[in-house]
Amino acid sequence: EEAVKQKPENAEIYGVLCDAYVELGQYDKAVTVVDKMVSLRPDLRSYSRVSYLREIYGDNNGAIEAMIMAVKAGMPGLEQTAWTRVTLGKLYEKKGDLANADLQYNIALDQTKHYAFAVAGLARIQAYKKNYKEAITLYQKSADIIPEFSFTEELANVYILTGDKEKGKKEAESVIGMLKEDSDAGHAVDLELANLYAKLLNNNDKALEHAEIEYKKRPENIDVNRCLALIYYRKNEINKAAEYLKVANKTNRQDPELICLTGLINYKAGDKKGGVELINKSFKMNPYQDEEITQEAKQIVESPLTSLK
Repeated sequence: EEAVKQKPENAEIYGVLCDAYVELGQYDKAVTVVDKMVSLRPDLRSYSRVSYLREIYGDNNGAIEAMIMAVKAGMPGLEQTAWTRVTLGKLYEKKGDLANADLQYNIALDQTKHYAFAVAGLARIQAYKKNYKEAITLYQKSADIIPEFSFTEELANVYILTGDKEKGKKEAESVIGMLKEDSDAGHAVDLELANLYAKLLNNNDKALEHAEIEYKKRPENIDVNRCLALIYYRKNEINKAAEYLKVANKTNRQDPELICLTGLINYKAGDKKGGVELINKSFKMNPYQDEEITQEAKQIVESPLTSLK
C-alpha cells in the first residue's frame, strides 16, 4: 500500500497487492486494485488476475473469457503464456469440458515443449476417464521434468483410486518431505499440508494442526475455511464444519467440489433434501469429480433410500 502511494501508475505493484488481498481473504479490495491494474496495463498478468477473481465470485464463464484474453495477450512459446493456457484448461476441467481442457494442454505442449504442467493436465484428464495406467505414466513423466509436489500429490490420489492405498500413501508421504523442504526454505505450506493429511492420509489431527496455523494468519481466506470445513466433516463435527463452510461460501464460488462438500455437510446437518440437491448440482457441473469425498456423495445420491426422502 505504501508502494502504491509512491508509484501510483505502476501496474505491477497493484498485481502484488491484489495477490496479497486474495491470500488474506479480502476479495473486495482485490477487485478494486485489479481494476486499477487492468486500466494501467491490460495484459496477460492483469487479465489472469481478473479471471481468478471472477472464478472466486462464481462467474465461471466470465473467468474463462478473461483467461482467453490473457492467453491472447501472451507470446506463444513463453512459460507465462503456457501457464496461462494450462490455467484456462483447468477452468474447462471444472466445467467437465474435458475436450476443451485437453485442447489447451496440447496447444501448450506444442508451443512450449515438455511443459510439465500441461503434461500433468493430460494426466488429470486420463484419470477422469478412469484410464489410470495412462494417468500414472503421465504424472511420472511430469514429475521427471520438474519435482513439483502437486504432480506427486495427484499421482498419490490416482493410486488410491485404483485401490493401491499402499503406493498412494508412499507417494503422499514423499510429498510431505517435499513440502517440508519448501517450509525450511521459508515458504508457507501449512494449507497444502492440511489438505494432504485430510484428503490422502486420513490423518485429521495432523490436518487440523496445520489448518489452524494457517487460519490464525488469514481467517477470512475461503480456501483455508474450506479446508477446515472438510476436516471437521471428516471428524463428524458437523456444526463446526458448517461454521467454516459459511465463510468458505461467502463469495458464492461455483466450484463443483465445494458445492459437493456443502451438500454433504447440509445432508449430515439434517437438510437431506437440500443436501442431495446440491450434490446433484455439483455432479451436473462436473461429473468427473474424483476425490474420495465425492465417492461418498455418489453413494448418498445413488442410494435407493435417498429417492424416498
